[in-house]
Amino acid sequence: MEHLDQNRIRKSLFTSHPTGSRPVLHLRKSEHDEATGIATEVKRIIAHTGGLLGYGDFAVLCQFTIVLAQA
Repeated sequence: MEHLDQNRIRKSLFTSHPTGSRPVLHLRKSEHDEATGIATEVKRIIAHTGGLLGYGDFAVLCQFTIVLAQA
């Protein structure tokens, strides 16, 4: 995965459990678009699984580095 900050120390991502979906990066124009995109994707996955997964089965990880860097 390519990071937007070119000065950041390069790290590799790995898992000890190789099966499953790979992470996906979606760049959005605003915080509102980002929140809407996340909600839409969660709803899509719930529908795709026929309700096997529910809202409690999801976690959203957020990084606020840009906000901290501007402080």
